[in-house]
Amino acid sequence: MFHWWVKGGMSMWRGVLTPYRRRRQFVPDDLKDDKYWARRRKNNMAAKRSRDARRMKENQIALRAGYLEKENMGLRQEVELLKKENHILREKLSKYADV
Repeated sequence: MFHWWVKGGMSMWRGVLTPYRRRRQFVPDDLKDDKYWARRRKNNMAAKRSRDARRMKENQIALRAGYLEKENMGLRQEVELLKKENHILREKLSKYADV
C-alpha cells in the first residue's frame, strides 16, 4: 500500500521525504510573450547545467571507483603475499621452539 502526503513543499511517499513537484500547466499560445520565452530559455539553460553537472559527477565517481578497485586488488595481493611470508616464518620459528 502506497502512502503519500504533502507538507511544507515536501511529500512523503513510502516513508521517504521527497521534494514536492508541481503538475505541468499548459500555457496557451496567446500568453506566450517575451517574458514567457525568457523564462523558458533560463529554465532550459538551468536544466542543461544540472544535467551536465550530474553527468560530470557520475563520471568522477566511476573513475574513483575504478581507481579504488585497482588499489583494492593490489592490496589483496599484498595481503596474500604477507600471509605466505608469515606462514613460512612461523614454520621456521616452530623448528627452534621444539628444541
